[in-house]
Amino acid sequence: MCDGRKRVLIVDDDELVQSILERVVEHVGAETVTVDSVGAAVAVIKDDPHFDLILLDLIMPVETGWQLLDRLDAEFNMAHVPVIAVTGVQLSKEESKKLSNRTCAVIRKGDFDVAHMKAMVGKLLKVDK
Repeated sequence: MCDGRKRVLIVDDDELVQSILERVVEHVGAETVTVDSVGAAVAVIKDDPHFDLILLDLIMPVETGWQLLDRLDAEFNMAHVPVIAVTGVQLSKEESKKLSNRTCAVIRKGDFDVAHMKAMVGKLLKVDK
């Protein structure tokens, strides 16, 4: 991060979604670090925990985004880092409530609007694009 750009961690096991999210983030001038699993995300965070935003898929094999959310707070003291949850599943009221206490937004993959996502990411990163 020596160039001063904001850093965004993208955690999603779908390559197409990764690509779309990378383009959104890069469009607002931020650097992306993209991984396809919670295990890979944990390794990256242990190596360098400085992230300005996390885009997190909730449903992934082995460990879920839900589990990473818990670990961000408990293990890595990263409760201050904004998180946008990205999911393809319909959430229950309980799940939505739990997410509203820890995330800035929940984006449904089927309802994904690139322009809206760019604006949201730009606002959270406090960049003018």
